[in-house]
Amino acid sequence: MKSTIIRYLPVSAATRGVVMLSALLVGAQTHAFTAFEDEDNKLIISGRIAYVYQWNAGGTSRNEHGNAASRVNIVYERYLGDDVTAVGRWEEGFDPFFSTSEGDNHKNRHKYIGISHPTYGTLTVGRQNTVLYDFVDVFTDQPWYYANYSEVVQQGNDFNGVMQRPSDTIKYEVNIDKWSLGALYGWSRGDIKHDTHYSLNEAGDELLEQHYSHGMKRKYIAQVGAQYHATEELTFGAGYHHGRVDAGETAGYDEPNANAWNVGATWTPDHWVFSAVGGKTRNAVGIDKAYDHYAAFGGYTFANALGSWGDINVYYDYNLRKDQHSDDKLERHIVGVGAAIWEGRIDLALDHMWYKDRTRDDQKAPNRHPSTALYARYNY
Repeated sequence: MKSTIIRYLPVSAATRGVVMLSALLVGAQTHAFTAFEDEDNKLIISGRIAYVYQWNAGGTSRNEHGNAASRVNIVYERYLGDDVTAVGRWEEGFDPFFSTSEGDNHKNRHKYIGISHPTYGTLTVGRQNTVLYDFVDVFTDQPWYYANYSEVVQQGNDFNGVMQRPSDTIKYEVNIDKWSLGALYGWSRGDIKHDTHYSLNEAGDELLEQHYSHGMKRKYIAQVGAQYHATEELTFGAGYHHGRVDAGETAGYDEPNANAWNVGATWTPDHWVFSAVGGKTRNAVGIDKAYDHYAAFGGYTFANALGSWGDINVYYDYNLRKDQHSDDKLERHIVGVGAAIWEGRIDLALDHMWYKDRTRDDQKAPNRHPSTALYARYNY
């Protein structure tokens, strides 16, 4: 039995199966409900209700609780003949606990249509994961709650499309022997976010600030990625991103490039998972910024540790993002223990994270206490 902690590894790494549409679009660890099915059609509904309680949320002395990326996912497949299948996916995140001032705080996570063939691959158009995530960053996006702080997909904003799920894209992925290959292109978008960062107010509370540059537009993005499946347990991955931005009224910038590359590997012997990722970015966290970034993950699953109830897994995750031109860095250490019970329908986890961040003047970030999260979710 493979470790249940590989729930986020790409389908190609676990089964080499782009053609397994239900697993690819819905997720291997969900308990999807088939709402309708006949000889040529299938409608699948899945999702999760997820809750978290955090002590020292964001490294401050503030405790928080509420939604933890709850979502509903709907997938439609239609068989067209000759092994060709048309697919469509819509996934919406929402807050079932109304834990913020935004009400149910619903937002779109995936929205795309496509076509798939077991030999010729899958072509999709819309809002979807980048190939950087599919082929590399997913290797270390493993802890149940605290995860993915330094990897490329979480650094960027929508002006350059290094987000985990950029809109207005076309993506192609295919398996050839031991290789999985992918490419993505995103066309122009207008009036988009320029920068996102955190600051502390006078009370010491951490505030999320969004900065916009009027008239800034994403002219295009382009990505390529590849995985090599050396064995059933060992996979190597690499990805490259290039974006072009019309900076609008941003002083001193006309059409800056946003570049990023990432390489990684994952090894899953027996009940273990070992993964590592590294790379560089330029203009991926705001204009005129360049970072080196690294992440590593190790975990072990005690299969049937709870008997017929389920498994327990323990893990450690490391994230480092270092400014290439200053002493500014984001550094996080995460340890955790999780349980998948009732055949994976219920997940429980306790994550603990230490902050080793530093500001540009090489001072420790203020008021950074270790954070702890109690996470629970129901998969349907």
